[in-house]
Amino acid sequence: MPRPDYIPRPDGACRTWAASLAGHLSAEPARFGVSADLAAELAARADEFAAALSVSRAGGTRTRIAILTKDDARRRMTDLARRAARLAKAHAGVTPRDLATLGLSIDGHRPPVLAPPATGPHLMVTTAPNCRLVVRLVDLSRPSTLQKPRGTLGAGIWVRLGPRFAGADPPHPADMAAVQSLPYATGPDVPPRSTDECTLAALATRGRVTLTLPAAAGLRSAYVVARWFDTRGNPSPPGPIVRTAVMP
Repeated sequence: MPRPDYIPRPDGACRTWAASLAGHLSAEPARFGVSADLAAELAARADEFAAALSVSRAGGTRTRIAILTKDDARRRMTDLARRAARLAKAHAGVTPRDLATLGLSIDGHRPPVLAPPATGPHLMVTTAPNCRLVVRLVDLSRPSTLQKPRGTLGAGIWVRLGPRFAGADPPHPADMAAVQSLPYATGPDVPPRSTDECTLAALATRGRVTLTLPAAAGLRSAYVVARWFDTRGNPSPPGPIVRTAVMP
């Protein structure tokens, strides 16, 4: 029987796992016994794999070449991830709890896997100039902190842009009554029914993340929704959808 591996086999789960590992190592490389350069290289390879996976799954670009490119990006990312894992496991002061946080095996076994949370993240979204959204993820079991639920690697954050506002300037996003009453120049503003109708904007391993949307998002409404992911990439249900306005 093959030895259990801490790297998830499904590509989608592996993408989530890699983003979480790279995020933790980039935030505190010295704590886990890796160099800042190695952490940055792993983050870059995780991004390359995520981009190649998206191309290989899209209807218009799902070709044999795209799939081979994705497989090669995964291999290069996992090779570097295993190197970082060996350093973390050998580093003095790294505890079994730290290894579980990183999603790494402990003594040849996978860290214990808990079921994903029954509810998705609640979001606090603040708009900022230059088409940025500052998103805070809140676990309702611990609403006073920005800690993610136990047994989760982080959260995926999805965005769908609505139509452009008819006026020259959007209202302040805190004034939701004004946002909802504004006329639109490019059609009705209909909320998404699921994350399938949105675009994955970020994989967050911390409780606060800044999304930078394309310049074309300025003066438009935006819907933001998130889901927690456990250590095997299984998602929670989506949390409540938040509607806001994007500042140019």
